[in-house]
Amino acid sequence: MRLATLMLSTCLLSGCTPAPTANACSSDPIRLSSIELPLRVASLALGGAEVVAALGAEASLVGQDLGSDLDLPVLNPRHEVDLEGLLALSPDLTLVDQTEPDERVFEVLDQSGGQTLRLDPPNSLQESFDQIADIANALGIPERGDALVQLIQEQLEQVDKDRFKGKSIAFLYLRGNAGVYLLGGDGSGADDLIEILGATDIGTELGIKGFAPISSEVLRRENPDYVLVMSKGLESVGGTEGLIAMPGVMGTHAALNRSILTAEDSALLSFGPKTPAVLRCLVEQG
Repeated sequence: MRLATLMLSTCLLSGCTPAPTANACSSDPIRLSSIELPLRVASLALGGAEVVAALGAEASLVGQDLGSDLDLPVLNPRHEVDLEGLLALSPDLTLVDQTEPDERVFEVLDQSGGQTLRLDPPNSLQESFDQIADIANALGIPERGDALVQLIQEQLEQVDKDRFKGKSIAFLYLRGNAGVYLLGGDGSGADDLIEILGATDIGTELGIKGFAPISSEVLRRENPDYVLVMSKGLESVGGTEGLIAMPGVMGTHAALNRSILTAEDSALLSFGPKTPAVLRCLVEQG
């Protein structure tokens, strides 16, 4: 299962206790001009509906995935697919993650008469560009896929990298109420964002693949200039005050300078149309 999906599942199943938190980066995704398509599109793939909307085809959407933020029915709340609700919408095209754990979903969709597009969940920017191309091709608008990727790339080139030049960032995945404290590294998803910002990713430098339990001693030794967290993770440890008092974080440059970067859970690792806005927001926080 996609790493971002696993993270979101943890929060949804265990809950996140509200607490004071910094202003998190939300997502103002890129949108191409609207078009009309003779299709009814449903998305179960995390963030898939956002891509359809960004391509300008939001009017064709009849149902969205839980990773998208549109005014549409969510078809897989808590990662449990509402098959009855999905079929009632009679979609011509349904987007589904290859990693969907419920095989019944594929069986039902194969028998429904509509088209099913199985997508590889993106864990990097390049993989998100591949996903955009796949969705645009399925919608019959490949040229819009190219245009959207180009626009995202152009906006990423405009991100101010000077703010974080020579700085180090530790990406922490936190679920305090569940006792989950992890340090992200190579392949976490955030490593791509940190690289674009021109900073050093602490976890990657330590040779961590994906995520690993946080060692207080190692984190203090690495002494990050910034700590990057998702908003619900920050809430789960008591907000900024709770985070800077955590063993390993307390006493670091990040804690002493209160240099905490945060973004909404659904935006930080959902690569694609949201990414430029998230990066701009992180720069503003820095």
